Amino acid sequence: MPQPQKEIENDNREVDLSNAHVQSYPEKPGDLSLYNDKFDARAAAFIRDGVGIEDDVRLRPLQNNDESALLESKSYENVVAPFYALSSTKASVLAFSDYFPDNPHNWEWRDDVSKAILPAQPGWAGTFGPVIDSATDLTTNTNRRK
Repeated sequence: MPQPQKEIENDNREVDLSNAHVQSYPEKPGDLSLYNDKFDARAAAFIRDGVGIEDDVRLRPLQNNDESALLESKSYENVVAPFYALSSTKASVLAFSDYFPDNPHNWEWRDDVSKAILPAQPGWAGTFGPVIDSATDLTTNTNRRK
């Protein structure tokens, strides 16, 4: 388990590494102890940013690009009906209580992630979706040496 961290409220939508700053290069080459000591604090800063600056995690988005929503609306140019897929926020919400155990919302947020998983649909992975109708196969090369 990670070391519990003190939560820092940040009104700028950015990763706050003020409690986890380390020099770019160690004074003694090979001595990574300071970097190892600050690892949990650095990871916590990214987890905090992933959840968002608000003390609110919603199941469905209120508008487009709602970063506090566990589900995001997907639409593929009228090819398939719009649907909800899990957003990237869900992973940060699950890890949040490990890094910030004193936050009163922890169990409520974990329950919300469980509720979000049930109606979510998988969508398409990577760059391919329902509107891709042709692609180039990069494994077939006519100029291969024999």
